[in-house]
Amino acid sequence: MPLNSRESRVFHILDLQADQQINADDVWAQGFTGSGVTVVVLDTGVQSNHAELADSIVGCQSFVAGENCTDTNGHGTHVTGIITATGTAIFSGNTAKGVAPGANVYMLKVCGASGFCDEADMMAAMEY
Repeated sequence: MPLNSRESRVFHILDLQADQQINADDVWAQGFTGSGVTVVVLDTGVQSNHAELADSIVGCQSFVAGENCTDTNGHGTHVTGIITATGTAIFSGNTAKGVAPGANVYMLKVCGASGFCDEADMMAAMEY
């Protein structure tokens, strides 16, 4: 093995019950739920009426020409759920609670329905 290196680790991508895998419940039990925090997400927009997310969306601004904040791709809604989902819906017998269910999200839409993101839109959103 070369100097200053380490063996490569393998990570498994999992969605459901991720909050349990990182022991988020231990943090929540200490009173840390993200309450009072607003997270800004740059992505494909958000489904603001989603039952798991509706209470956490505090605003959205679209930087994609000709598109409003509605997420017609799904990725931005998924990312927002990882952060603030309430864990009330059941999917395949499991709930999917976000890591900071008490936080708020302000979405900056920088990626269109196709999932492609223009660098100029991303830079404008960051400056915003």
